[in-house]
Amino acid sequence: MKGEGEGDGNTNPAIKTRMQVLEALYRENREARHLPLDRTEFARTGARLGFEAAFFARRKFLSAAALLYLTGGGETYLYEAGETMDAIAAESTWVHPAHGDEVDLFSAETAFLLAELCTVLPIENGRRERVLSAVKKNGIEPFRKNTFRWEREGGNWLAVCMGNVAGALFYADGVEFRRQRARLEGGLSRYLDEFPADGYCQEGLEYWNFGFGAFVRSAELCFPHLLDLPKARAVARYPQACFLAGNVTASFSDCPMDGRADRGLVNFLARRYGTPLLTEEETEIRAENCAWLPLSRGLRDGFFVAPFRERQGGVFCGGKVFISHRAAYSFAVKAGDNGEPHNHNDVGSFLLSDGDGQFVCDIGQPLYDRDYFSERRYLSLAASSLGHSVPIVNGQGQLAGKEHGGILRGGPSVEFAGAYPNCKKLVRTFSLGEDGIAVRDEFAAEDAVTERFVCSRDPSGGIVSDEGIVPHVHAETYFGHDGKEKCVYLADFDVPRGRTSAAFHIKARREQ
Repeated sequence: MKGEGEGDGNTNPAIKTRMQVLEALYRENREARHLPLDRTEFARTGARLGFEAAFFARRKFLSAAALLYLTGGGETYLYEAGETMDAIAAESTWVHPAHGDEVDLFSAETAFLLAELCTVLPIENGRRERVLSAVKKNGIEPFRKNTFRWEREGGNWLAVCMGNVAGALFYADGVEFRRQRARLEGGLSRYLDEFPADGYCQEGLEYWNFGFGAFVRSAELCFPHLLDLPKARAVARYPQACFLAGNVTASFSDCPMDGRADRGLVNFLARRYGTPLLTEEETEIRAENCAWLPLSRGLRDGFFVAPFRERQGGVFCGGKVFISHRAAYSFAVKAGDNGEPHNHNDVGSFLLSDGDGQFVCDIGQPLYDRDYFSERRYLSLAASSLGHSVPIVNGQGQLAGKEHGGILRGGPSVEFAGAYPNCKKLVRTFSLGEDGIAVRDEFAAEDAVTERFVCSRDPSGGIVSDEGIVPHVHAETYFGHDGKEKCVYLADFDVPRGRTSAAFHIKARREQ
């Protein structure tokens, strides 16, 4: 175990590291907190990043100033925290322009943030009354008066909204908290119920951090018995399964390739359940969105890391995901259906990750904009099957919807003709060697098949057709979740008409 030593004050290297995180968060957002909130940008262009930069800068600065004060900083931090609380309380709404609901992810987080700070910070009564009035206006009253779509649809929205509203009510209005208790507790229980028995998170690691982190914080504060449920213990183990060679994640759905688990949350779960710690490369000190929420708990629970951890393979997600590790690489394949949370049309898609990270890759979480959460979602390379390592059959990709899917068999193999329109047969079988994998697809003779592999680096020579088919390789650009342009390589092997199978060997690059 490393990451936190004995001692106290500045003699503890971990304390210095944590203080550096807070001080950097404070410096980076001190001026940015004054940026104007442009709520019209999304309506004009569909873009989100400009608004989010200004919106979260205020909340990050408030979190840093409050924590610096509470960890021994001077009165200046308290003064600036109070000023920023006033600025946030004066915002016309805390709802993201892209969301529309009267209570959304970020309004609920803001309500919990401000309500808790009104309890733990020594602020004057006039300011406390103004801020708590804003909490009731933007969080508590809309929740009391409405039933929301996210209560029916579930996923991370259910945990983040319910959990943070519960926290806000707990601090700001005990009477209403007791009135809403059954609704809040029932919503958080339903969030857990949606997970398979093994706790695998179909939404990916970022949404485990976000959704399960909100569940844990709310349950610890308001409903401690929920943490004793077997499903909560199972979900706590999800990060043990999702890391591949190269310290990257199995980035199915809207999961980033380079995701990192919330180090403070992992530490809390290790203390609560005895789950293994992750390594320094698999975790980070989280300071995004309303950074108070993960950082305040992380400072309390610690930021220990494991020096080494054996990666965990197996069949996960109720039999939908297979992950295996070899000395030279990690392999993952997905079945399931195309109507899953944060869905991509990716049934039969697979990953090969080596010491350099994902080679046969999954783009994972792209830039979020208006089109991505509309009927145009599957025009995105990231969400379309055309951006995944699956065949193109008769010139068409996979169809969206729960009725379009496949079945994972032992071997491993995937039967996934049902993911395509008018496809009679499609079976993909993998053989795992020491230095790479073999892939064999079987299909109907009358189908025109192009085998596509999506790679993070030039695949020339790394993917070889057993039948001697020469691929067409071209680079394709897309925008990552951070708004930066990125590139993948698409290798297309056109299978001659009349063939009923195609086989390939893919070699991993050994870690240096």
